[in-house]
Amino acid sequence: MSLAWTKRFPAYQGTEPYLFFCFSDADARRARKLIERMYVRGTRVWYCTGRPRDVAERRERELRMSGAALAVVYLTQAARDDLDFKNAALYCQERKTPIICIDADEGVSALSFGITDAQHLSARVWRRAAAMEEALVRCEGFSQELIGPDRLHVTPPYVRIALRLAIVSVLALALVLLGSRLFGWVSPLAEMDDTVHIEDAALRAAVRTAVGGGPITEEGLESIETIRLKELPEDADELALLPSLTRVEIPQTLAPDALWLLDEGYTVVLYGGGGK
Repeated sequence: MSLAWTKRFPAYQGTEPYLFFCFSDADARRARKLIERMYVRGTRVWYCTGRPRDVAERRERELRMSGAALAVVYLTQAARDDLDFKNAALYCQERKTPIICIDADEGVSALSFGITDAQHLSARVWRRAAAMEEALVRCEGFSQELIGPDRLHVTPPYVRIALRLAIVSVLALALVLLGSRLFGWVSPLAEMDDTVHIEDAALRAAVRTAVGGGPITEEGLESIETIRLKELPEDADELALLPSLTRVEIPQTLAPDALWLLDEGYTVVLYGGGGK
């Protein structure tokens, strides 16, 4: 399974203490958000995606699992149905690796799954990756030894977005003040009650439609699971503002340029050409 984000946040391969993040490939998009947070913090995280290609790779994975100081297990229904996930989680338990289980849904418990000795965090309580990370680092077994120097050379998408939003807000305010003084007009943007600004016009229009034409707020963004685009956004990172997004509908004509959406784990649905 090829995931573009694994190049930006590669699995740790060194010998210093690290944690093993165990998740199903079906949950890779949601797992990426937590991996990104831990990576920027400096946490040494090893993970694997896709099935091992041969016996040598399987043995290498088992070696990395057994060398982990802590295992974080992301439990969902997809994970329960994933034999490779179950084998990896139980492999860690057999070797007495401390386990923190993130219960990401209300399905069958980890105990029934076979994980009998683990701490538990509920992803339904901490929906956002930032809150989940903060809860994770406070768990027993998460040691400062797992954290190296902050990766300051990595600028995560949410930081880039925040910087752009700050610049756009300052420019918009200056334009409104200038226009009000010279021409007596007020920018329509100033009348909109948006609490979150989306820079990309195509994405902003699609989000506006998805929230019923009202203001764009953080609560509204969290409620969006499906979005219908007429054009692909120029800045793919702004999709991170929609934490619950799973399905993206695009015109058929854009399909050749939309493979990155699949790499990010979204379900892509095509509709009639021309964006109509």
